[in-house]
Amino acid sequence: INILSLWSPKKMRLESEFEDHLYDFMMKKMRRSRLKIENQYIIKDEFEYGRVDLVIHDSIFIELKNNVNNKDLENATGQVLKYQRILEKSNVPVILLIVDKNYERVHNKLHTFITDYNKKHFQKLLGIVVVPK
Repeated sequence: INILSLWSPKKMRLESEFEDHLYDFMMKKMRRSRLKIENQYIIKDEFEYGRVDLVIHDSIFIELKNNVNNKDLENATGQVLKYQRILEKSNVPVILLIVDKNYERVHNKLHTFITDYNKKHFQKLLGIVVVPK
């Protein structure tokens, strides 16, 4: 997770551009390790399925969003919670990584969602906000 703090993306328009940039960054930073990094990873159980943006060694799942409004943030949080339900037996973290130029607004709103969620559930929701250059 610490490696995500080193990622400093430039401004891009599309979420897919950020996903590709993060994937390339992770591949470069971790190329000497034996960790497997995959993008657009399908997860499923008997009731639901999802497509996670980036998976590191089947143990850290990252969903990336960019330039979110309040509704997008609420939807993204719901998406990550769905992924946690699917992966519940694996007990792996799912991280919501948001790229947004308005750090303060997104961070505060995300903190509110996470605090409310963590009060009601045992599994912790992780959220990170990154500001593009």
